[in-house]
Amino acid sequence: MMLLIAKATLAILMALGIGAAARRARASLRHAVYTALFVFLLLLPFAPRLMPEVAVRVPEQSLPSSGASRHLLPEGEGLAPSGPLPLGEGGRRPGEGANR
Repeated sequence: MMLLIAKATLAILMALGIGAAARRARASLRHAVYTALFVFLLLLPFAPRLMPEVAVRVPEQSLPSSGASRHLLPEGEGLAPSGPLPLGEGGRRPGEGANR
């Protein structure tokens, strides 16, 4: 719910900013911006159902051999890396293609 409110607030602020920047432009341009905002706000609650689900795979790191954190996680779940991945061969991170 909070993410929905944040997205709506950001969209409203962006549209009001565009409207303020186009203050001396044609009124039809400002009305088009506000109409697009209204349509966006109407469709925003339904967007998760209309858009395909995208799964993001996060690589796991091995857990420490001892310590309390091992007992806090369910069996078989690891920790996601907290920092950037180390550079591999050719100065690229693992998983990065040559086209980047």
